[in-house]
This record gives sequence, structure tokens and C-alpha cells, in this order.
Amino acid sequence: MATTNLYTIEKELKLTSIVRITELIKAIENSIESIDSDDDYYEADDDFITKLHSIIGQFDNADIDIDGFDDDYHNLSVLLAKEGKYSYACSVLKRGLSEWEKSIDLLADYLNYSRFCNKTVFDKCDDYYRVLCTIPQKEWNWRAFSFSLDYLMAKKKQRLKEDEIIIIDNILRSLSYDFCCQEDNDLSYFDRYTVLDALGEKDAAYSALQDGVRLKAAPKCCLKMADIEFEKGNYRDANSYLERCLNVLPVQQSINKGYASLLLALSKTSLFMENKSDFKDIDNQTRAEVEELYKSFDTAVSTKELTKAWKNTADRVISVLEAQTGIKKEEDSDELY
Repeated sequence: MATTNLYTIEKELKLTSIVRITELIKAIENSIESIDSDDDYYEADDDFITKLHSIIGQFDNADIDIDGFDDDYHNLSVLLAKEGKYSYACSVLKRGLSEWEKSIDLLADYLNYSRFCNKTVFDKCDDYYRVLCTIPQKEWNWRAFSFSLDYLMAKKKQRLKEDEIIIIDNILRSLSYDFCCQEDNDLSYFDRYTVLDALGEKDAAYSALQDGVRLKAAPKCCLKMADIEFEKGNYRDANSYLERCLNVLPVQQSINKGYASLLLALSKTSLFMENKSDFKDIDNQTRAEVEELYKSFDTAVSTKELTKAWKNTADRVISVLEAQTGIKKEEDSDELY
């Protein structure tokens, strides 16, 4: 199947429809993912990258006409960025902005993806950010606000003069405040928290989180608040925030569900251990509580988002639970690992 799609792309290297390019890239990626053999997988992937380089190279050639609207350029750049091909994404966006120079999504996308490219690509952000700032903020969407903040935070890492840093810091404060005023959502308050925390304004940052968690759906703010309360040893409060963020659907779009589930298991375990003085006499209720804790860890480990390091953390805590309580984790649950 992969061979057929690669052949199709090879025949259509001179594509002029950005929609068709997007469809073909999706098709080949799906085909490669379905390959069982590692050798065949890497061979197909290498071949595809070569073809992809030729396709995206067309976007740098002004003599080649490419048919597509600004949304089409946005969709293709998102697809490429999800695969970690940020330089290709920026090539697509640069071409799109030559035709749709005041597209808010394309300007914001470039500010976002160029952070992961070389300095030449990133430096182009200055021009695009100036263009974005000529558009009234009332027309901005969440991408314009959030990715502008990301760009400005990244720009601060460059070698700048002290007065330049002061200017950027003031813009960050103002822009993050405007984001909250205009959007009033989970992301806006989380971004404001991130900005103020990075600026060392801890109290103001915490207030931004408090404003965020008052919303009905605030998974990002709730998860960060849970982190803070867990570190303080306030496990009941941490549990409450974690249950809130995990009950927001679809939760996977805004937070790492695996990490949130693991933190909930760790917090429940910490609270359990805090309330037990010894485990000499294990009654049925205690046994049931421990078994529920094991199930919480199984839930966390079963998610795709959990890293190997976090899984190792789960293993260590489970080992401590087993040693302290004398209640072994059932082998059936271990299969999830």
C-alpha cells in the first residue's frame, strides 16, 4: 500500500493544488504507519522524506503557481508541524503569506513553528509580528494571542540589550492581559500564568490561575493548580483539581491525560499514606483502598501519553505500596505495562 502511494506522489511531484498535496501527505503517512516490518517502515519513510523535500521545494519557487486559500496553507502547515517538520511548515506559510499577507492564522502559525527552526527562519518573525500588530486586536483569535506570546518569550532568549528586554516584558504583560479580556478561556489564563511566572511575578501568576479555575472548563489551569497544591502537600485540593481537569471532554486536546492521571494516582497514594499510621492489621476496607490505588496507576499507565520515565515512577510507588502494606498488585494489572 505504501509503495502505491509513494508512486502516486512521485508521479505528482509537480502538484499545483495545495489541497491535493495535503491529501497525498496524509495518505502516505497513514500507509507508512500501517507497515509492520521495521526495515520496510524506515525504507518507506526515507523515500517519502525525499519526495516530500521535492514537493515542499516548490513553495520556494515563485515561478510555480500553487492553488489554495489561506485555510489550505494553514492545514498543510499544521500537518507538517505535527510530524516535526517545522522548516517545511514555515516554507509553506511563507508562500501562503506572499498571497494572504494579512491572514491571522498564517501569521500566527509562522510565529509558532519558526521557534523550532534555525535563526534565519526565526528572524523573519519580526516582520510577520509587525504585520500582525497592524491588524486590530479585536480581530485576533486565540492563535494570534497565544503564538505571539510564545514568539516574544522565545525572542527574549536571544542576545538583547536591557532596554529591549524591558520593552518585551511590558508587551508580554499587556498582551497576556488583553488575551484574557478578549477570550476569557482556559488557554488565555494559563498563558498569562506562564508569562507572569517566567517574569518572576509569582503572586500575579497565581492570581491568573485562580481566575482560570473559576471557569466551568479549565483543564490546563486546573492541572497546573494541581501541580502546585501537590508540591505543597495539599493532596485533597490537588485531587479535586485533577478530577475536574480529567472530566473535561475531550480532555486530550488541551492537557497530557497520562500525566494528569498519574498525578492523581500519586496524590491519592500520598493522601492514603498520610492517613495511615501503620499497616500491621490490614482490614477489608484498607485492602480495597489499596486495590483502588493500583487501578488508578493502571489507568495512568494505559494511556499513550505517559512517558517511560513516568511509568518508572509509577513502578517505584507501587513497589513502596506493596512493601508498606504487604498487599501485592495483581499480575493481571501488570500486563498494562
